[in-house]
Amino acid sequence: MEKRNDRTKQNSLTFGINIKLMLRLVCVVVCVWLLTKVSAAVWSLLGMVMIYLFVRLLIKCVFKLISILISVFLFLLIASLIVVFIF
Repeated sequence: MEKRNDRTKQNSLTFGINIKLMLRLVCVVVCVWLLTKVSAAVWSLLGMVMIYLFVRLLIKCVFKLISILISVFLFLLIASLIVVFIF
């Protein structure tokens, strides 16, 4: 019975979220360590991180907008085909 519970704990959503958070934290720490080794200024590091996050957010918004436009177009296409075939 305990083995089954252990498997469900490992496959739970929070287990996956913890792994993702730890991987992101390790990646950030490694990047900061590398930038300090090449003597980059802290402000340039913060600027690069902010630019990266802004570009990533912009790309997500563009893809979301494109998917919404495609969904609306397909809905109108299906609705018009139904109207054409009925009348």
